[in-house]
Amino acid sequence: MKKDIFYCEQWSYGYKKLHKPFSEKQAEEKHLKGELYTAVIGSVTQPEYVITLREEVGFFSVHFFDKFGRDYLTHQFQKYSNSNYYFLSMAVWRDYITLDSHDLAEGYTYFFNENTDDCYVLKEDFINNERYEKTELYPQKDKVILFPKFGEYDLVLNPDII
Repeated sequence: MKKDIFYCEQWSYGYKKLHKPFSEKQAEEKHLKGELYTAVIGSVTQPEYVITLREEVGFFSVHFFDKFGRDYLTHQFQKYSNSNYYFLSMAVWRDYITLDSHDLAEGYTYFFNENTDDCYVLKEDFINNERYEKTELYPQKDKVILFPKFGEYDLVLNPDII
C-alpha cells in the first residue's frame, strides 16, 4: 500500500508540522544535489516515519512513530569512508510510561562502530534517574545499506535492523 509522502526542509517535532514545505519536484532537486530535505510519510500531523536526508555530508536518519504519535525508534546512518554504502551508526529505542503517555520510562541508545562489530549500549531509566552502560557485539554486515533513491524509502523503514 502506497503511503502519502510530504516534503520539507525539516520536520518540527515540537510543533508536529512541516518546516519550509517543498513540492515533490523541489525535494527531488535537493535529493539530486545531495542537499538537506525531509520526507514525512503517512500524515502531516501524525507521521508514521520521518526521514531526514543529506547525502552531501553522508548522513540520513529515520524516525519511527507509533499510533499515539510518539517517536519510539530512531536509526541514524553514516557513509562509510571511500564507499557508496552507509552503516547504522546509532539507534535509539524509547519506552513510554503508559500506552498513551508521552512521558519516557526508559531509553536505549546503541552506538555502532564503523569498522568492527563492537557496540556501546547506554540504557537510561528516566523514572529512577539511573544509567547503565555496556558493550555488545552486533554484526555490521546486517546493517549496511545504500542511500535511498528519491521517493523509494521502503528499504530504510525496517525497525528490526538491529
